[in-house]
Amino acid sequence: MRLIKNIILLPFLFIISMNAIAENTCNEKTTAFKQYKIALEQENQHRFNENQIRSFVYYWFGLHDKHEKIEKSYELLDEKSLFMQYPEITVRSKKDYKTWYDNVGKNIKNNRHIIKELEVKMLADHQYQINLVVNWQAIDKDNHFINVQARQSWLLIDGHSKSYPYIKRYQVLSFKDE
Repeated sequence: MRLIKNIILLPFLFIISMNAIAENTCNEKTTAFKQYKIALEQENQHRFNENQIRSFVYYWFGLHDKHEKIEKSYELLDEKSLFMQYPEITVRSKKDYKTWYDNVGKNIKNNRHIIKELEVKMLADHQYQINLVVNWQAIDKDNHFINVQARQSWLLIDGHSKSYPYIKRYQVLSFKDE
């Protein structure tokens, strides 16, 4: 008798568990779909999407890794309300930025930036919040190896360019030896 009850209950339990699995899958899909719709709506309110902003961050560091001409960096800076806070200087203009850039060029032979974390948030008013952690490695003029981790916060804005946003705020929040 017990065997018969178990045989009868087994398909019933199987159906219940399959329904529970299906219900969880639908909830996951619903949550993912809601997140997708929110992200799509946010991206439609901005000139650039999340992948374009991520690409911009990599492009910025690539310019500095190659010690490109300063004019390429100038194109990416918001001239109206620029604020860049590095450990050694606060930049509020292209002139300040040139001072910082020239100083790096005089003291650093070569360098590279390795992005460890990168978070992009779409904000209102055509702005983008970037939070990142980057490992900066360099050889200085005295052949000393530098290996530091920097936590940074950026605020980018849509500008007149259709190719890239502008850096409005760039802050190095921490700068520690690796």
